Amino acid sequence: MIRLNFAEDDFEKLKTLVIESPKEAIVSIKEQIAKSLNKQFYSKAYFLLSLSYKSLNNPKEELKSLHNAVETAINLEDRIRSLLRRGSYYNDY
Repeated sequence: MIRLNFAEDDFEKLKTLVIESPKEAIVSIKEQIAKSLNKQFYSKAYFLLSLSYKSLNNPKEELKSLHNAVETAINLEDRIRSLLRRGSYYNDY
C-alpha cells in the first residue's frame, strides 16, 4: 500500500506514483481526504485522483475529480493546473 505525502513529496513524483499504481493511490487519497487533509492540499489531491482515474479509464470519475480540484483550489497555480487539465479533457473526449 502506498501512502502519498502531499507536504513532503515532489509533485512530479506524486504524479508518477498515481499513474503507476492507480488503485492504491485512489485508496490513499480518499482516506486522506476523509480524515483531515490540510486544506491547502485538497486541490492537488483531487488533481492526482483524476490522474488515477484516467489510468483506469474511468472518465466520469476523472471529470468529477477535476471539478473538485478546481473548486477546492486556494492558490492560482492549483486552479490553473486543474483548469488546463479539465479543458484538455473536453478537447480529448
